[in-house]
Amino acid sequence: MTKEKEKAYKRKYYEKNKEKVKAKAKKYAQEHPEKKLNSNRKYRQKHPEKVKAWQEKFNKKHPEKRKIYYEKNKGHYRKRIMKSKYNLSHEDWSKMWENQDKKCLICEKPFIEPSNACIDHNHETGEIRGLLCKNCNFIIGLLHDDPKWAIRIAKYLKGDKT
Repeated sequence: MTKEKEKAYKRKYYEKNKEKVKAKAKKYAQEHPEKKLNSNRKYRQKHPEKVKAWQEKFNKKHPEKRKIYYEKNKGHYRKRIMKSKYNLSHEDWSKMWENQDKKCLICEKPFIEPSNACIDHNHETGEIRGLLCKNCNFIIGLLHDDPKWAIRIAKYLKGDKT
């Protein structure tokens, strides 16, 4: 049997026995959760564009579900981003948080809550410099990490026009 014929046969069988096939798949997934996770992981790696398109479609169709899921898993998102983007563990972040006395390194204002602390890093080297409040982090971003701009701005604010 050629691949096309086999595919057509499977599709026809599925259409006739949809509920039976779904029930069997659900039972298998419940009995073998680790295999289901590995299978899903492989599919996501192999077809990232399809997964992204599905997620976008789902999020547009069900924005309230996304908000509820995000609220429930806020900490998980944050930890995943810290690890993938900055290679920073939650323990290392907690040490920085405590060492800075829960305050911004620049303005020294206390953070209202941990989620207000932005991880500041050098964009060229990737080196983490510390935790900043959103305002200070935004200002550094506008300065393009260039200390010369900061010095010129400070002189300007002091009234030195040269």
